[in-house]
Amino acid sequence: MRDQYIFDIPIYRKTKDDFNAEIETLVANRVEEIISYDPERRPLTREVRDRQFHSVIAESGGPWQFNQIVGWFRLFVEGNTIGCHPWWVEAKRLNRRMRNKRLYLQTYSDVLCARFPKESSNDIYNRLLERLTEMSKESTYKNRYVDLDVFRRIGPFIDWRGLLDRLVEQK
Repeated sequence: MRDQYIFDIPIYRKTKDDFNAEIETLVANRVEEIISYDPERRPLTREVRDRQFHSVIAESGGPWQFNQIVGWFRLFVEGNTIGCHPWWVEAKRLNRRMRNKRLYLQTYSDVLCARFPKESSNDIYNRLLERLTEMSKESTYKNRYVDLDVFRRIGPFIDWRGLLDRLVEQK
């Protein structure tokens, strides 16, 4: 059953706000450089500034949401357990220009270790959220952003108990 994943949680190099601040700094440096070549130091038009912005984004590998991911937590169900496999980018350094990144399964072991023999759906969700939040603070993910936003929005509406019971019956 471990190959039946039920939820993917992205892990980013940094938060969206931090990434946007980094991009804005790079754009500001470019704009300043362009203006420095003008003897009158005239400000750039909005169109030229936008072109510089899009150029920096393209050089950075693209938009934050899809191109700054450095890993995933993939949740799976096995018996009464909801487990997690961590996928992580293979790189010596995590930077915004990881053009040829490849993500690999870090371990076949379950890193979540959450058994739910009789808990209610609400209890299961709360415990999963608590455990995922704890995992995001571990040293491996220090200074990274584990995006639990979708999990927090959808998780309370999932029938976790029914999911576990049905998948146990299918065995």
